[in-house]
Amino acid sequence: MAGSDHGMRIIRHWREVGATRSCRIKDSDGIVNIAFDHPLATGQRHYIPDLPKFVHFLHSQNMHAIARIAIFRDEHLVTSHPSWP
Repeated sequence: MAGSDHGMRIIRHWREVGATRSCRIKDSDGIVNIAFDHPLATGQRHYIPDLPKFVHFLHSQNMHAIARIAIFRDEHLVTSHPSWP
């Protein structure tokens, strides 16, 4: 939701209260939230359609951009490819 209009309003509110913001680029459930051209990241909804634009927005709000990428746990990959170790 971070890249949506509603998400932008929430971010503006967080800035007002002094919060920081981290963005989930890839969740532990395996969902990749940005457009990523890779065969294993197909059929997913991209909640942050334009990552550079989103980061620029965060910076314009004097907020840090922190990308969270879950690497060691990926439920989507496990269920999609159960034969992989």
